[in-house]
Amino acid sequence: MRIILYDEHELVCLGLKHYFSLRRGFELAAGSSLLDLTEDSAAQNADVLVFGTQSEIQAEGQGDLEVARHFCQRTAHCRLLVFGQNAADAGPALKSGARGFVLKSEPLWLLEEGVREVGGGGMFVSPSLVAQYYREKTPRGTRKENPYSLTRRETEILKSIALGNSNKEVAAAFGISARTAEAHRSHIIRKLGIRSAAELAIFALKYGLIEA
Repeated sequence: MRIILYDEHELVCLGLKHYFSLRRGFELAAGSSLLDLTEDSAAQNADVLVFGTQSEIQAEGQGDLEVARHFCQRTAHCRLLVFGQNAADAGPALKSGARGFVLKSEPLWLLEEGVREVGGGGMFVSPSLVAQYYREKTPRGTRKENPYSLTRRETEILKSIALGNSNKEVAAAFGISARTAEAHRSHIIRKLGIRSAAELAIFALKYGLIEA
């Protein structure tokens, strides 16, 4: 998957480049300058443009986000994912045409999951934002009993993942290897028919596995 990484802060951009250069299945398609995108032939073949910002999302037609949005519109198969500082910016970002929004407070593995989901044609929003939306829209006392036959171990691991812990953090908490934690995660997701961490957080809230 070919990705473009941009952030208002050069050090953040360098950190993102280093992270994704170590992950399987990613190729950096261009540099960090939005103004150079139209002149960069490699950028024209990008699948995802990650737009990092700490600023408030401005009105449509203004700012660097608009440059990124227009680039993705001109490049038919390139999708925009916003990596933002403020939860309040998720709505405006998605309305502007972004296919994903990940908070900068989330662990990088969630950003990676978001990039993979958006690059594959889906949409992705930070699980914490999805969970917040679910809490606001779901009356208290309406949670259902868990219809899935999860073991006690699977339930505890599911809770940990739903709270945003990485495979390494899950492994440390349960005294297992990171590879075993990943295997548990994959098994639980297949068992529940869940595709993303956001859906997993919703499931955990719905069935009372984590507190709203």
